[in-house]
Amino acid sequence: MIGWQRELQHKPAGFRTHILIVLGATIVMQTSMFAGALTGSDATRIASNIIVGIGFIGAGTIMKEGPTVYGLTTAATIWVAGALGLAIGTGYYGAAVLLTFATLVVLGVFGKIEGWIVKQRVLRRYQVIATDSETVIARINHALDKSPFRRGGLEFRREGDRFSLTFELADVPAAQDALFHDLRAMKEVVEVRSQ
Repeated sequence: MIGWQRELQHKPAGFRTHILIVLGATIVMQTSMFAGALTGSDATRIASNIIVGIGFIGAGTIMKEGPTVYGLTTAATIWVAGALGLAIGTGYYGAAVLLTFATLVVLGVFGKIEGWIVKQRVLRRYQVIATDSETVIARINHALDKSPFRRGGLEFRREGDRFSLTFELADVPAAQDALFHDLRAMKEVVEVRSQ
């Protein structure tokens, strides 16, 4: 169900990927328990490596484009799929059902709430050319830290005796305008572009 939800959203890891992760984690957990009972050793040793291994798969879905990062939610659902497989493999079916339901609520219901809130925000990409970076960076970081909908971080580049600062900010139009005017009014700022 989690994989199908990701598939419907056209995410990089969808239906089959999530199914394979859950199946693999389940069989590894079962094998770990069987080997532990057979040899008298720690039954969690093999299974504990699933958490680490899933991290590598999840990392492959995360992409960075400019200051923006994509794929974090898909990476998190891959990790949850591994946890589901472990829960199923140990026989904690109630916990697995509860985790599936909670994950679907977070992805579906919370996703819609977040989408509605984000619609109230405007995404703008800024480029600021300045002669002194410290004061300008402090003002930009203050705006980024205040916004719960920031996208990516601050890109910093030196161009001769000037500095080029690029960032994206999602906020209400009034806050965007206030930041734009604050930056233009700073004596260190040579030019501000916003789109």
